[in-house]
Amino acid sequence: MLSKTIIQYKTKSLTKRNSPIRRFIPYAKAERIGVVFCIEGLDKHQTIKEFIRQLEMDGKSVKSLGYLPKGAENHEFRFDFFTEKDVNAIGQVTKETITEFINIPFDYLYCIDSTPNIYINYILARSKAKCRIGLHDGENHPYFELMIKAGRTPLKILLDEMLRYSKNLNE
Repeated sequence: MLSKTIIQYKTKSLTKRNSPIRRFIPYAKAERIGVVFCIEGLDKHQTIKEFIRQLEMDGKSVKSLGYLPKGAENHEFRFDFFTEKDVNAIGQVTKETITEFINIPFDYLYCIDSTPNIYINYILARSKAKCRIGLHDGENHPYFELMIKAGRTPLKILLDEMLRYSKNLNE
């Protein structure tokens, strides 16, 4: 599909041009945290809700954004979400919640996906986040400052690892 090819091209270009100050700050000093993910099923949804609750219990302000693939079910409307229709054929965002999310200078932005997704990568490339954290994948290294190698680890364990490494970051 031509629009997906354009989005992939724009995403690669953004990784070179978008240069907000990226840095690690101690988790204890982090205030704003973003969570971006693909909506895939009720189990993942519940695990992400628990992860966000844990971040909030640590005193963090958390904003989340989910990508809803065609044919997937949105289990509740607690999270802002978008679909591929919210990014037009030339790679421009047409939904305000996406633009707002991209422009927040998160201290940490967690990407909770095990499979690369062009729409989420586009958001990661445009993000103003200081530190982007995600799953280690040979293709995704331009999108993250910290990658967790987890293999086929269950999501709950992956999220625990992301949080553990975040808490061990020093200035």
